Amino acid sequence: MSVSKRTVTPGVLPATGPVSLNTMFYLLYRLLSPYPRPRYQWLKVRMRYETEKAVLVMVEDEKVWIPKSRIRKVKLKKGWFWVYARSG
Repeated sequence: MSVSKRTVTPGVLPATGPVSLNTMFYLLYRLLSPYPRPRYQWLKVRMRYETEKAVLVMVEDEKVWIPKSRIRKVKLKKGWFWVYARSG
């Protein structure tokens, strides 16, 4: 009986060609990171009031308190605040 030997080249996946080191690290990161990740979205808001822990905003004519711990980024664009906040 003959046993076929496959040669394995580091950094090359079968039938896909060479893979960059960045791609390998990204795939490893995705594999090890917790899933599902928290979802964030940009909200177009008008800020009304701010406390130490939360912000009162108007989103589509509705008042909403957003905890500051859920806000990642804030932009000012054409007179509107855009808040990158965690949904849910």
